Amino acid sequence: GSTKPASSSGKSQARSNAIHANCVTSSSSSAVDVLVSESATPPGRMFHGFAAVSVNEGGSAAFIAWGGRDGPSKPFNDAWLLTMKPRRSAVGGDQSIEATWKQIEQTGDVPTPRYRHGFAADNGVVVVYGGRDAGGQYLSDAFVGSLTNDGGMATLRWTRVSGHPQGIPAVCSPAAFVASSKLGGRRAYFCGGVGAANAPEGHVVEINMATAEVVRVHEGANGGHFITPRYGACVSHLGPSEFAIVGGAGDTANTGSTYDVLRIADGGGIQDVECHLRLCSDDTPVVRSVCVPLEEDGLCAVVGGGFTCFSFGSHYAEPALLRFGAALRSPPEAPLQPDAADGPSSAAPQATAPLVPRTGSSVEYAQCLSRPWAGDTDALWAMRGREPVVFRNVPLGACTEWSPEYLAAARVDVP
Repeated sequence: GSTKPASSSGKSQARSNAIHANCVTSSSSSAVDVLVSESATPPGRMFHGFAAVSVNEGGSAAFIAWGGRDGPSKPFNDAWLLTMKPRRSAVGGDQSIEATWKQIEQTGDVPTPRYRHGFAADNGVVVVYGGRDAGGQYLSDAFVGSLTNDGGMATLRWTRVSGHPQGIPAVCSPAAFVASSKLGGRRAYFCGGVGAANAPEGHVVEINMATAEVVRVHEGANGGHFITPRYGACVSHLGPSEFAIVGGAGDTANTGSTYDVLRIADGGGIQDVECHLRLCSDDTPVVRSVCVPLEEDGLCAVVGGGFTCFSFGSHYAEPALLRFGAALRSPPEAPLQPDAADGPSSAAPQATAPLVPRTGSSVEYAQCLSRPWAGDTDALWAMRGREPVVFRNVPLGACTEWSPEYLAAARVDVP
């Protein structure tokens, strides 16, 4: 009766291949021991794709980890299959999870190494979209992979996605989900992201997973935004055909405390969209977090997150429950009304006060994390400060601009 969100992620500057699991219900959350078998394991990494490809009765599940990076100039394009099986101790009934890694052989048109790519998976089919390469360039390609796992050998056969004459936007950090409809079949949707202009995007790329073709790039009227521009968001399944694009960073200070709702039509495509709905009044935004839907519609667990490479886990280090409930239908802030032909109006969402930089070049750890974040100020300082910011006692800057000497020094004494 419970849902077990699992994550495989890097922590702070020290890359990790550790696995963390929690048993979460609507009334409780507890950490679960993960026992990793003595087998080959992937190198530590961050900004990788990680998604479930199968969930079986009894609680066992299989996940794929793909790509990511160590340093900015060392991206990966390897693939790993993670099998997790629950087991209960005969003494005391304590629950644990047995985890086994297996490297996946890849064939066909294998995607090039990348990180911060969009990644979606369902029932043995995975999709990779966009991301950044070793030179920091934004990528505008997409690939569909089909997983087979026979006789102890796992294989991913890749096909490059085609079918859109104008191409698809070059972005990294889009939110991703898979939806199936009666007539449209199974499709992957990639929402938002950030592009080469370092500005959040508001389009939705729809890919047919069966044919490896782009169905449509959803945009607003006159090329405007289809959803609230955001990147580093996560997705929660709200109901049979509804998905929430939750949090992320964007043009406004409160983007991390808002969500959009997409409704999928029976024939595929997006039937309806509501933009910039408010989450609860919690001051901690949802940025680069993981959303795990629970069995009750409109209820999910939020895990991890943080504004920068060095702040993963500083938000929601333990799972927090996010309940949409009636707020989905009657949000405190009125949503944008979608345009019948071209998606939502291109008018800007009604947001709070615009971001305004504060003076100064650094802020101490205690000032940031010993109290709730003030979204209008601290969020901007961490995300967009022109000068390095002290966060978790580590000076920050654009990842691609850190010097080798600084990186070598920063690896020491970072929790």
